[in-house]
Amino acid sequence: MSSLNNNSWLSIVVAIYTAFLVSPELAQAGVVTGSPVADFTTFNSSKNNVLTFASPTFNANLSTYGSFIGQVHSLLGVTQQSGMSDFEHQDASSPDLIHGDVILPYAMVGSSANGANGTVLYKFVTENGFKTAAGGSVSVNVYFRHAPESSHGDNAWVGVSPYAVVEPNLSALTNATQFNRVTMRDVFPGAGFASWTDTVVLPIPTNVTEFYFAFSDYYQGNGSPTFSSGRLAITALTVNANLADIYPSGDFNQDGRVDQFDLIQWQGDFGLNGESDADHDGDSDGRDFLIWQRNYGVGAFETLSAHTVPEPASVLLLGMVMTVMCNVRLLFVRT
Repeated sequence: MSSLNNNSWLSIVVAIYTAFLVSPELAQAGVVTGSPVADFTTFNSSKNNVLTFASPTFNANLSTYGSFIGQVHSLLGVTQQSGMSDFEHQDASSPDLIHGDVILPYAMVGSSANGANGTVLYKFVTENGFKTAAGGSVSVNVYFRHAPESSHGDNAWVGVSPYAVVEPNLSALTNATQFNRVTMRDVFPGAGFASWTDTVVLPIPTNVTEFYFAFSDYYQGNGSPTFSSGRLAITALTVNANLADIYPSGDFNQDGRVDQFDLIQWQGDFGLNGESDADHDGDSDGRDFLIWQRNYGVGAFETLSAHTVPEPASVLLLGMVMTVMCNVRLLFVRT
């Protein structure tokens, strides 16, 4: 009986997990207003928004329902009246006769159903090999129609978290208490019943490879769920992340150590691709070799001071090897 390698096992696990995620029960559980979205599952990787080292920013496209829903990870709804969902999207193609004081376009929870509540969840993932660093932020323009200085303001909120736990029927977040939340009472302290607008800035969690942004008029805390009868909308959402290497610079094979095996990796990639790209300029060249040389001996959870840089004689030998490689490669190219 032939053995399965790690990649084979991983493929099997992913296939089983994917089959579970797109099950009909999950796909049909959510209730949305607007065009139906057949693949709206609790965790749908096609709706991940990827932040790269070259472009670690994101701007929500609210211009149409299709563009909005194409960036959203999950739409969660607590439907308390048959056929009604607490969600509304409005674009600039027609005037908003109900909430005419909202900046168009917008996405809103708390607008369409009496007593129904909703949550919109965005998911962001970092480029492979990178994690979030300090200084990143999520900026969101909010609109709130009600009295913020009340329970309605307490239960309407925006927030960020490194992870999200969702009810199997897509009804709500179960870990809302673990979001870094800002409520409408926080944003508009002491405010009475009216229409209110402002910009909220939230820090991005650090040292993570994914995080979530949510806005909601439903809060499932440690006790009974609580609701807001206000109207909460976002009119703009911008993410500005700072990304850092997960692995030490020069760890080309990403095993957590900068060692001789990374030199072998670099030799194979030199001049051909960007797989040994320590300086993030898109190629594998001599500058990447110098970074490897400088960081030789560094481990994933250790500092450079705990190690020694290769002896001068070793560095000279490696330099000679690199020169020979360059000449040999050029010879093959010319012939």
